[in-house]
Amino acid sequence: MSAFLNNISRKRTKITILATYNLVRDYLQVLLEGDRELCVIDAVREGPELLEKVSRNKPDVVLICLMDNEGKTIDVVSDLFKVAPQTKVVILSTPNSMLDQPAALKLGVTGIVGTNQNVKVLIRAIRQVSEGEVWLNQKLIAELLGGNFYVGNGKSRIK
Repeated sequence: MSAFLNNISRKRTKITILATYNLVRDYLQVLLEGDRELCVIDAVREGPELLEKVSRNKPDVVLICLMDNEGKTIDVVSDLFKVAPQTKVVILSTPNSMLDQPAALKLGVTGIVGTNQNVKVLIRAIRQVSEGEVWLNQKLIAELLGGNFYVGNGKSRIK
């Protein structure tokens, strides 16, 4: 009976992936589906296809992968919320993706993960965001607080 209750309490998080490159899309799908609480329902290449899939399938989370020089891809977020307002968005971003992180947050993105992180961090971020929480890195938090963010004993400033 307890196994039955555990399966009920652990709803699988439905994910749609947006990534330009086939290899990246496929790799992310394999990695995420390795977690029994995550289920990739769609993996798409472009914004218009994303909007069509999201409006039809209503994923819990959309993972947008931004590679180098792909900052403009973020523009699809405002349209995404028009077709699926309950869907959460996590951005996976390379350091050179030209992503304006504070602007992404203003659009409604609730999770930002760097490609320098490991897959466990990405999975935790997706889970946290799907539960209605926010996932941000310390550098972004410092930026949002105007650079006046100190950690630990107050002597370590995040740059």
